[in-house]
Amino acid sequence: MSDLLNRDPNALYCDDPSLTEQSFKKDCDINYIMAQFKKTGLFSHVSKYHGKYEDFTGYPDYHEAMNIVAQADEMFMTLPADIRARFDNDPGAFIEFVDNPDNAEEMRKMGLMEPIIPSIVSPGGAESAAQNSKENSAT
Repeated sequence: MSDLLNRDPNALYCDDPSLTEQSFKKDCDINYIMAQFKKTGLFSHVSKYHGKYEDFTGYPDYHEAMNIVAQADEMFMTLPADIRARFDNDPGAFIEFVDNPDNAEEMRKMGLMEPIIPSIVSPGGAESAAQNSKENSAT
């Protein structure tokens, strides 16, 4: 009890057991990280994942790509819940479905595409309809 009375009232005491995993101690030690770098000339990230060099000039930059993804997520979330549930609430699955032209009829049934409205053609055909249009405009 005397230990509690001698404590600084302004200090923070953490008496709970630590949740830190000590097995990662070496991986977080800057001295160890720099010693490994001096030996190999590479940080562990590079040796683990290797460099990947490709031509991405036709693609948006990282920030723009992330904005496109965020916008797609936002647009997906405005769909009714039953439609989102059909795609397991996965915008990627929805985009894959929408990108397939074979799904156009299903999208119309779901109300995601405008229905096809058949055009009305007069009994005389398109030429007769054009002729009637000219005659009506002349009078």
